[in-house]
Amino acid sequence: MTSNDDTMQYLMIGEIQKLYGEIKNSDYLLISTHNCHFYLNVRPYNKIDLYEKYNIIHLNSDGKLTNIKRIATDKEDFKTNYELLWKELVFLYNNDVPDLMLNPCRRICETYIKFTKSDLNGFYKDHPGARKLFNVNQHSLDDLEAEQNGKNREEIKNILLGLFKSAKAEDHFNGYWEKSETL
Repeated sequence: MTSNDDTMQYLMIGEIQKLYGEIKNSDYLLISTHNCHFYLNVRPYNKIDLYEKYNIIHLNSDGKLTNIKRIATDKEDFKTNYELLWKELVFLYNNDVPDLMLNPCRRICETYIKFTKSDLNGFYKDHPGARKLFNVNQHSLDDLEAEQNGKNREEIKNILLGLFKSAKAEDHFNGYWEKSETL
């Protein structure tokens, strides 16, 4: 599964879901993807024996080395795409890649605003520059030579934290940040 559009992904997910019902004990089905959305949706619907019946393996990289981790319980596995955005953000933070931190910040804010039914303008009210920072060059690149943001990783983290503090959701920020450091 590589760079397929949404329609093709959903068709593939449906076909793979059908295969789960046909798998016998002697059969093997190997699914490899870097697309976390695809991974979350292609897993069998019957999660009761997911980790007992299937070998779920994650390859995790710290940017230098990759380790292999067998996922034995639901608690060790990814839950949502939102959780994965936080994991991506913390990974980029830990590897000091501030230019790539903006997109996950934007997507985290968008998802949080949508899920909590918050007012978009109200969310950014106390931090007017944050909205522009997280949106500039995140949908298309107009100037390939321009510096992406001029902020370091600490400044970006503190801007995002400030947004969540203003929204009275500092615990939300801290919980996802800390959880992402251990995934």
